[in-house]
Amino acid sequence: MEANHRFLLLVWLLFLFLVACAPRENTTLTQNEDNPYREKALELLQHPPLPFKVRAFLAEKYRPGNCYGMPGPMPESYVNLVLKDNPVLVEFIKLKYKIRGKHKIFDRLIELLSIHLEPAPDGFLFRFTDANCCDIAKVLGRVVIENDEIVWVEILKKTHRKVPC
Repeated sequence: MEANHRFLLLVWLLFLFLVACAPRENTTLTQNEDNPYREKALELLQHPPLPFKVRAFLAEKYRPGNCYGMPGPMPESYVNLVLKDNPVLVEFIKLKYKIRGKHKIFDRLIELLSIHLEPAPDGFLFRFTDANCCDIAKVLGRVVIENDEIVWVEILKKTHRKVPC
């Protein structure tokens, strides 16, 4: 009987050793140094192409909302789909803003994706919808660029409409 207990104890210790020493797969995108999305996000952060730089600037300056009508929770399946479809931008947001919560990342991502740019002779024209639940604004503006730097931003037209809440 004593041999049986020693054998079980030995098996148990071996199991604990293997569990404690087993390599763990890293599933967190921002902690995995070999993550190709992280590398691309770092490149966006350090050397953004001009249109992306302008879009990120406008999203940070105006923080367009995404609540249309009665406020309520965003469907989890939609949040997951948008995050999955934009892995580089998700990593960019995590790096730039130090955000970790899925819904906070989603909100920043929607702000960034909601800015639409069109090239103009002196920079870009931009438009976005700023939806703040009961008040929805459509914004049209212009960004003036000199030497790849933003020198001036102006709102050309802004319209508001109230929606039922």
